[in-house]
Amino acid sequence: MTREGADLIRRGIKALNDRDLDGLLALLAPDVELDWRNSIGPYAGLYRGHEEVRGMLIDYIDVWEEFHW
Repeated sequence: MTREGADLIRRGIKALNDRDLDGLLALLAPDVELDWRNSIGPYAGLYRGHEEVRGMLIDYIDVWEEFHW
């Protein structure tokens, strides 16, 4: 992995841990896909685009008082 790629991942994880979904989504392509179809949890599915990913992440992290990925 390049240093630039590793930095991008660190920034994304920090944004998610800070619950900064706008910051996280700004790092992702507009046609991002989050594929959780094989998940056994309640959020199993395929999420396409910023709005679907945002909605899933809001539902996912809002149940936790603290969230650290």
